[in-house]
Amino acid sequence: MRSIRFKLALLMGGAALLAVLAAGGLVLALRAMDAALDRAVAAQGRLDGLAEVSGRLSDYGLAAIDSANAERANRPREARARVEASLNGVARALTEAVATSEGDLRRTEVAGLSRPLAQLRASFNILDRQIAQSFAEADAARRSDLVRGALNVFAATSGPTLSFLIEAERRGVETTRTEARRLSERLRLGAILAALGALAAAAASYRAIARPLLARLAEIRAAAGAIGSGELDRRLAVRSRDELGLVVATLNRMTARLARRERRITADRAALETTVAERTADLSAA
Repeated sequence: MRSIRFKLALLMGGAALLAVLAAGGLVLALRAMDAALDRAVAAQGRLDGLAEVSGRLSDYGLAAIDSANAERANRPREARARVEASLNGVARALTEAVATSEGDLRRTEVAGLSRPLAQLRASFNILDRQIAQSFAEADAARRSDLVRGALNVFAATSGPTLSFLIEAERRGVETTRTEARRLSERLRLGAILAALGALAAAAASYRAIARPLLARLAEIRAAAGAIGSGELDRRLAVRSRDELGLVVATLNRMTARLARRERRITADRAALETTVAERTADLSAA
């Protein structure tokens, strides 16, 4: 039978292995959750960027109409620069998302948004050139009509593209949030299962190792008390060959030696009493 030292080492090794597995699973789950949250934050940032592009485009259209109605028409350069900055920000965010995406499918999905964004940029450049050409018109009413017509054409052609980009990013945000919630639920379930597994392992260890050891120790303690009270015929059964089995065997041998010594002392005492009685009788007769 295995020694107690081996059993304790096996128990400690199993507990350490269980802790390492639980920690590894927790690290992987947290890493996956962090990745999902990062994707959600990135998608939300791109969605905010697209909303900013929509607002900048509206500001650009209003600035173009105001400039067309003015006596001296000037291109809305500041509004155009703000639109370009917003488009560049969304493009950079998409490029970073493609570079950091895990998995070919996710990378393809993110990269697929670059083409509609490029189409939106091209449509805006066409709009800007048309508005610049419209400002060459000397008549303010005619100039305003041309600007409004260019804006209407841009809204009809690029509005669905912008709506598609916003909807795609909104779905991406919802998808990543749903994934994060699922990972959180799995992590919670894994923690519960790990706790139950630890309790089951502790119960099994107590039943298989601790309880038998405690029972044997109680038996040895009771036998030692009985031997100390003079019951030298008390013997314990050697049920194993581990450390406690050696202790039990040693205790039995010690008890046997004490019993033999007790018998010798009793015999010597009886012989001494006999000798004393004989000498006493001889002295009395003398």
